[in-house]
Amino acid sequence: MSGKHSKQKGSSFERKVGKEFTDWSGYQWRRSFGSGNSRYAARSLNEHCDLVCEVETEFIIECKHHADISYEKMLSGDCSKLNEWIVSLRDDMKRSNKHGLLVLKTNNKLPYVLFIRKPRRKETVYENQVSQMDSFLKYRCHYVIPLKRFFQIFKFDNFCQPST
Repeated sequence: MSGKHSKQKGSSFERKVGKEFTDWSGYQWRRSFGSGNSRYAARSLNEHCDLVCEVETEFIIECKHHADISYEKMLSGDCSKLNEWIVSLRDDMKRSNKHGLLVLKTNNKLPYVLFIRKPRRKETVYENQVSQMDSFLKYRCHYVIPLKRFFQIFKFDNFCQPST
């Protein structure tokens, strides 16, 4: 896919995920200024993510829509594209001092959420809750669940609490 169409696909996915988070939380979510553009455009406004909520939360959200990711590599814990996105999100997490959610989708597949905790932090309440579920994937030390399931089991108010 050409750069222009790839950017449109990513922007469209961010808007869709933003609407889903708005419906789930009852608060407005929007694309950060410069999202999908130069990292410095949005980040200079102290927006360390793709989506921004009108109220303060303890996590940041990055959205990635890629043509294809090898699920075989994900299961083996060795997916270079996913590793690259996690490193990038961790950089933003350090600047924002928040946990991260990586919402990822591939063509013709449902979106998933990866929970990425702040460095050197114990497992979060959310991760504990996911680990008690009957179905989840663990990529390295990160829990992965379908986005639809995320909205079913978590309440937004829990994500507004200061993390410990």
